[in-house]
Amino acid sequence: MTEADLRDDVIFELHLAEGEADRNATLVRLVRAHPDLREDLLDHWCEIVLMELRAAAYPEPECPPVDKGVAARALARFYEMEAEVLAR
Repeated sequence: MTEADLRDDVIFELHLAEGEADRNATLVRLVRAHPDLREDLLDHWCEIVLMELRAAAYPEPECPPVDKGVAARALARFYEMEAEVLAR
């Protein structure tokens, strides 16, 4: 395993933590185990917290209902374009 792979795996583990308490405990545990990745882990922790705050402050609007006729025509057009590309 390369150093880059280890870094990615450690940072990914931080993203797996669920909830504030688990994420904070995971951050502490990972920084203790990998002090050389402290700055990267803190950066990613901040990004996760900011994403959650943004999602709480600005929730996604509900999607409007899909017209099945429009969806069917769009899908048919996609298949036509795909066939044209594959025929080249």
